This record gives sequence, structure tokens and C-alpha cells, in this order.
Amino acid sequence: MQLEATHLFDTGAPVHLDIDHRMYSIKAHAPENWVWHAFKGFGLIKSQFENVGFTPKMFAAIGSGSGVDAIGASRIFTGLERIVVTDVEDDVVLQAAENVRKNVSNDIEVIGLSGNVCVPLAEQGIQADVIYANLPNIPLSGTENLDYGTFYRIDQHKVDSEAQEEADINRYLLGLQYKYLESVKSALSEDGVATFMIGGRFPLEVLDELARASGFQYDELLAGFKLQTEAVNVTDGYAQWEVDGTEFDFYDYDQALEMINMDAIHRGEELKSRLHGTRVNASTARTLVDGGRRVGHTLHMMCGRPAATS
Repeated sequence: MQLEATHLFDTGAPVHLDIDHRMYSIKAHAPENWVWHAFKGFGLIKSQFENVGFTPKMFAAIGSGSGVDAIGASRIFTGLERIVVTDVEDDVVLQAAENVRKNVSNDIEVIGLSGNVCVPLAEQGIQADVIYANLPNIPLSGTENLDYGTFYRIDQHKVDSEAQEEADINRYLLGLQYKYLESVKSALSEDGVATFMIGGRFPLEVLDELARASGFQYDELLAGFKLQTEAVNVTDGYAQWEVDGTEFDFYDYDQALEMINMDAIHRGEELKSRLHGTRVNASTARTLVDGGRRVGHTLHMMCGRPAATS
């Protein structure tokens, strides 16, 4: 299926994509798309690089899907010479790479690699200056036509405080983000940064545990708010994981919109605090959706480098 995604971009030529059901679809309202928020984060990273006189030459999108994230990166990081897109399925990668080639300058080399997280980059000896990932942590139900919803459980093998960190990472379905941060270390250039987007349906202190467990050091670039799409399956999936005191954070979408500026760049803790009065757990969110209400969630873009080792 062919789609136009021009509304996600502030400037530049029209963007046309070929997508299938294994790729995130493009929503008509720009803020409902993950990459609309990611592009704001890319702009912040660009400014940080400009402050130190560094121009990134290679960008990698991990789990890129349609390739739209890489297309946006090419318009923000204007000095790129090489773009790498990855996904776990060969034919998805082929389509993503072709989408990128059709929508970027012919001077940019586009490479498609299949495999888990950053492993295919490391296998090819590729080190990128900016590596971006938006990996799933969604336990969807009724996934016949939603193949992209999944998560990964890490093996718990450490002791004491580290064991608790890994338990919380699994409890809040962040194992795939853990694998990404471990794998990105061998695929990052000396001056490069790794960034990832994550839906903030969990207590934000778990991000600190994720950093410690994976040996990574990062800061929050921005936080935002997004409509929960495929809300029936998503809220039902999360509700099934609300056991033993675990709860996930959703928000009454229309009430929340009255409390925030969608175009602003927020900080995560402040945003969650502002939205607290509209917060519901996944089970209640499922009931709201059944009653015709819309629900949303916060999202958070993190950026950093491997932690220094002594």
C-alpha cells in the first residue's frame, strides 16, 4: 500500500512510502505519529552536535519499519553520507531501504540489514554517529493484523540490586530496550550518540534501573503525549500484565489535551505530574475505550552513550 507522509515534515519534497501491516502505519494527525516527536528530538541532537563542531555522517534506524524515521533524519542531519535501516524480517528491510532511497538525496548511500537490535551493524563492522530505535514494549492481544507488537524478556542471572533492576525491567516489559542498549555499544562511533523512544506507561524511575543494568548513561531529550492507537488490543494486553501490584499508566486523552501544549517540549516527570488527575491504569483504560473514550500515554526520547568504565 502506498501512503504519503509529507505532513510529518516541516519542509522538503513530498514523501511517499510503500508499507504493509508489519510496519507502523502513518496517522493523519501528525502528533499521533511517533516519528513526529522523534524529529523534534533529532533537532535537539543536531544542536548539541553543532555546539561541539561535530557533523554526523552516518545514521542508523533500528527496527525502522517503513524507513520514515531515516527519511526525517536525512532532512535534519544534512551532512549525512550513509543511512542504515534494520528490521528483523528480510523483506521488511528491503522495502524500508527502498522507501528511504526514493526520498533522500542520491548522494546518500542507503543500506538495509536484517537482524536483532544492533547486531547486524556489529557483524558488518559498521559504527554510526547517530543510532535511533523505537522498539516495541507492547503486549498486544488479538494480533492477527498487528505483527509489530511484541516485547522481550531478559534472562535474570544477577544478584542483589542488579537482580531487582532486571526484575523491574521484565515487569514493565523493557527487555528489548535492554538488549538494544547492550548491543549499541559496539555499533556506535567514538563521538556518536544512541537514542531511543519509549512509551512511558511505567514509573519513570525504571529508566534509571534500565541504564544501570545495561551499562549506559543517558538523559531525557524530551517527553510528549500521544493518542493510544489500536487502543482495544493495547489496553487489553497491558491489563493482562497488571498482576501482583503492577500497574501501567494511561490517561484520559481528551481531558489531558486541555492540560498541555502538544507542540511544547516537556520533561517527563513534570508532564506526568501535570497529567496525574487524568491517569488510569490499563484495566480502567480498557473500560474507557469500550465506552467510546480515547486514551493516551506519555512518550520519552532518551539519548546518551555507554557509561564510562574504570
